Amino acid sequence: MAFHLFNKPLELIDSSDLVVLKDVAEGWYVEYKREPISASEIGKSLSAFANHFGGWLIFGVDAPDRIPSAFPGLDLKDSRLVFDRLRDAASHHVNPVVTFETKEVICEFENNEATSERKIVIVRVRQGRNPPYVHSSGRIYRRIADSSQPKAEADRAVIDQLVARAGEYQTAFKDKIQEDPEISDGEYQLPLLQVYMTQDPWGERRNGRILSREEFSKIMNCSDDAGYTIALENVFEHPFGFVARHVANNNPFNITYTWNYSFSGSSSVVVPIRIVQQKDYARYKYAAGFIQKLAPEVRQRLMDITLLWAFLTSMLAKQEALAKATGDEGSTFIKLKLINVWRCVPYIDTKSYIDHVAKYGLPVIQRKRVISPVGSDPDSLVEIEMDTELGLDTNNATILKAARALTWLFMAVGLPDDAILSKETVEEYLESIARVINIHKSSDATGL
Repeated sequence: MAFHLFNKPLELIDSSDLVVLKDVAEGWYVEYKREPISASEIGKSLSAFANHFGGWLIFGVDAPDRIPSAFPGLDLKDSRLVFDRLRDAASHHVNPVVTFETKEVICEFENNEATSERKIVIVRVRQGRNPPYVHSSGRIYRRIADSSQPKAEADRAVIDQLVARAGEYQTAFKDKIQEDPEISDGEYQLPLLQVYMTQDPWGERRNGRILSREEFSKIMNCSDDAGYTIALENVFEHPFGFVARHVANNNPFNITYTWNYSFSGSSSVVVPIRIVQQKDYARYKYAAGFIQKLAPEVRQRLMDITLLWAFLTSMLAKQEALAKATGDEGSTFIKLKLINVWRCVPYIDTKSYIDHVAKYGLPVIQRKRVISPVGSDPDSLVEIEMDTELGLDTNNATILKAARALTWLFMAVGLPDDAILSKETVEEYLESIARVINIHKSSDATGL
């Protein structure tokens, strides 16, 4: 039950919107502060709003009787102090982390003149998906209807309700992560990569901006900085978002590279992984001699994951573009899942991979489904940052983020990332991607 105080996005609020506060009393959803308060006190307010329905903490407002009587604002020193203490409160006085947004607005109520020296600081706190949010004092706070201050909760039934609320979201999230794509009977042995991506694992800061089909389609078909792009030209809508598929030169009734986007901002992407084909042995740099040494049954389950880095680069670029278009920019959190991979052997067309196998043997996958990182709750998603140890130009951030994501998948299939992808082997790996892309372009097979 969110309370829309200003009836517009936070980033669009200006001084003219502050007049609505004259009719809004403190209570369930709003708390006013004349001056900065301690980080500990801010932590009480943040946790109370997150435990309840969310709300607004507004600094620089004089409200002695719970209703604003003046808007003196804060000077530059005090407004900076508020922001410092907000960060301190979120980091050290509330657990788990509370999601909030801030906006500074120039005061224009005194003498009808804008004064850049004094600001109103608006803090919007979202209802938390992972309650109870506990204050550093050990207390659990919530809002009371006719009170200007958060109150410590002592009712066990209310605390149990908060715990149950978190459980409901975690259960729904677990179902989403564990759900496999639907496939035909003839595809049950086809290895698949499924990647779940979001900027908001706990679903707490969605701003409500919904993409049009045209906007979504444009992002699905644009080129990324690294040039690793496959157009997903078949776009259609469903009740909860959009689907984009790569159907060019493929049977549209077969599973193919598919992007399922939710209006909540998350994406679930499925890509078939190719089994190395005998007709292509000679076109790989290292495959011919390597594969001839393998038993026939192993050759049938040798899956080419050379292009995973390229695909992950393209996926992350698209996901970040979607987030930017909706105003939900921020770090990307991911979960990777391999499906139908029991007794498969991952193959990468590089000398470092061949050397690793020669020394340690084939990495035969022992499970039908492999999830990385392990776990199925929102906190198990991994935040993707740049891998700066590869020695590549940091201006191409997306390819470095994809390299970091790739290491999680290597771990899942039994490959040490430092042996396969390192500063010494990175150029060889990039060359192998370009080589294998050409093999796949001239092939009639579908997938990575």
